[in-house]
Amino acid sequence: MTPKQVLRGDNLDTHHILFEIFEKRLFSTFVEGENNHQFVQGVVEEYFETILKTTFIPATFAQDVVEETLSLVEEMLQKKIYGHFDVDEFRKANAKDC
Repeated sequence: MTPKQVLRGDNLDTHHILFEIFEKRLFSTFVEGENNHQFVQGVVEEYFETILKTTFIPATFAQDVVEETLSLVEEMLQKKIYGHFDVDEFRKANAKDC
């Protein structure tokens, strides 16, 4: 399995896990003052901690998978928080709506 196959849905379980982690962290009310970079890094770290429990990623692909995951999470975040300055502003706006 190539790095892109791991991330682009060829393995639906890992793709679903990434989305769940992303959503859980995005709507977390326990994190304040987090910038976009910190958010993306946190999602990627949690994702890898989770998938490495059940999935083997060869060392030769590890860095490629990390870079691809970072890119994917950045893209997901841009689309999700569109219209807000950063993830912290998005969370504050959503907290007011609740």
